[in-house]
Amino acid sequence: MVKTMLDYIDETDAALQHIIAASDHLFQGFVNHFINQKIHMIYLIGSGTSYNALMAMRSSVEALMHIPVITVYPEWLIDAYTLVGPGDMVVGLSHGGHSRSTIEALDYAKTKGAYTVAVTGFMDAPIAPHGDIAVYMASGEETVGAKTKGFFGSMVTVLLMFAYLSKAKGWIDGSTMDHLVARIQKASGHISVNKTHTLNWLKSSLDLLTPYRRIIVVGYDGNIGALLEGSLKLIEGCRYSVAWYDQEEFMHGIYHSIDSNTLMIYLASTGRGYDRCIQLCNYIHQKHDNPSIVITSSSSIDVNGMVLTIESDEDPWFKSMEYVVALQVLAHELSKGIGIDANTSSDPLFHATMGSYVGKD
Repeated sequence: MVKTMLDYIDETDAALQHIIAASDHLFQGFVNHFINQKIHMIYLIGSGTSYNALMAMRSSVEALMHIPVITVYPEWLIDAYTLVGPGDMVVGLSHGGHSRSTIEALDYAKTKGAYTVAVTGFMDAPIAPHGDIAVYMASGEETVGAKTKGFFGSMVTVLLMFAYLSKAKGWIDGSTMDHLVARIQKASGHISVNKTHTLNWLKSSLDLLTPYRRIIVVGYDGNIGALLEGSLKLIEGCRYSVAWYDQEEFMHGIYHSIDSNTLMIYLASTGRGYDRCIQLCNYIHQKHDNPSIVITSSSSIDVNGMVLTIESDEDPWFKSMEYVVALQVLAHELSKGIGIDANTSSDPLFHATMGSYVGKD
């Protein structure tokens, strides 16, 4: 049977449990390589889903390593980050391992004297030899066009490889590591639950959403990973105009473009931006009478919009793992509702034509 995005969501918890169980083996080489190295700054680079997963984990890696961590597109590293040099670590993430821009950025970093690490789901992938060391992301294969499981596997792999290095350097202890793993497992346990919540919610809501051809997704603080990746899934699946904005950035000009035909999606996670999010949703709806989806874990919310309630402990390191599921499922079901198969690529020859992948026809 051909698998779908939803099937891979269901596989995710088991895949993450496998990564956790195999961590000693997966990350020992990385730890041994850098245990005695003084690292000044870390650059996390990747494209698409890889970039989004790195954005989700940036602040967590910074907290574990006690040094500045920057997430940047590979081309930007080459073109704009001129101070990359000795003592810096550049981590290139590519699940499939074929991304030409990430490979070229790792090679550039080497010429500047930086340490380089290739993280990939396939150890024989073209990217592997372009790092001083390669780290295997053991989340398994994913053959659909719009990836889901790989996002979660990327997040957990990058976080744990740095957690193990931090522990080896004496910056966190075994108890902290155990607690970190428990937090991952708790968030992971909500993934399939949130898939089911969203599918059930869509039974009465999908027909109200399919007429729209413009979506804007708004989020803030610990949900940046879900904001980016969820919007990408909507773009890959629905194949019409979808844009995402940090909540405060939306208020600096974007609001001028909203009309009654704009479907707004708000990631209303608890935290510093929550009250402002509800205020924004109510104001935009009052002004334009446009449709809104408010995705939240809050059980009591006063808002002018369709409320999709999900399970989340609102852990700032892992809430993106929980919130993104609603957008992944929404992308799959919305695309199906308008006659598009989100599980297949709209243009299988694109990367071969553009030369954006290495070692893949």
